[in-house]
Amino acid sequence: MIALLAFELAGPRVAILTVLILSTSGLFVAFARTASTDTLLVALLSAAMICGFQATRNGSILWAGSAGVTLGLAVLAKGPVAVVLFAGIFGLY
Repeated sequence: MIALLAFELAGPRVAILTVLILSTSGLFVAFARTASTDTLLVALLSAAMICGFQATRNGSILWAGSAGVTLGLAVLAKGPVAVVLFAGIFGLY
């Protein structure tokens, strides 16, 4: 998911480097194998951020709806902290 965003924003070289750096991060691999609500929150919030970014960039209702759905799932995973983080980041953007 992150590599697709890197590919769209900066090209294939940056996307490949993103995948290589992320796959060699030991804690990322270790936490990916554990059952934690924080991992699910980060994954869903990242998806919501990417969908929201695409919605503002393309003006697409589909991307905006996808951002809302994934943000709602992030709220179900961890609570209203997802909305606060999403609003704070997009408020700065």
